[in-house]
Amino acid sequence: VDPFTHALASLTLARAIQKHLPRRGYAMLLVAGVAPDLDWLSYVFGTDAYFHFHQSLLHSFAGVAILIVILAVAFAALDRRRIRRFHMRDVSPVGIAPALAVCALGASFHLVLDAATDIGFQPLWPFRIRWIALNWLPRFEIWIVLILAAALLIPELINMVSEEIGEHASASRGIVAGAIGLAVLFLYIGARGVLHNRATTLLDSRE
Repeated sequence: VDPFTHALASLTLARAIQKHLPRRGYAMLLVAGVAPDLDWLSYVFGTDAYFHFHQSLLHSFAGVAILIVILAVAFAALDRRRIRRFHMRDVSPVGIAPALAVCALGASFHLVLDAATDIGFQPLWPFRIRWIALNWLPRFEIWIVLILAAALLIPELINMVSEEIGEHASASRGIVAGAIGLAVLFLYIGARGVLHNRATTLLDSRE
């Protein structure tokens, strides 16, 4: 899945579970949900490096685990630094454990979406060259973008209408829309998987 779709998916997930997120949870999910695609930068070092490291360096279980730890430590350190800088004595800093959990959730969601594509990723790299690619989705799927965009934008439109008529905005707006968006997303991916398997079975029956 392309980075833009990963960003939308991470934001939708953050909306759905916002009550359970620590401070900076939105940013953690967004960065962790997109960061594995940084192995695209291997293209700078030539096509050989790109084919060797793309969808493997930061998509493998080992690589993504290191990435999760780096992001969690960075977010926790930045939060502590900001608290000291602005002398927020009544605010507790974000702990390493919650940061690790949120970053792991974002990165895992990234791998789940990539596993459903026709490209996939190499989970056991560099110990074993084996691709996981269900081939249910193309790298960019406009319907997924529309589903996620609707889950993010519809609550904002409702909030704008509510403010116009004098109602107070809800601090936790978007939770239901986020959950519905994720449910529709997985239903769509599952339907694509069923259709793909039926097509594959039909082709195999003709051989």
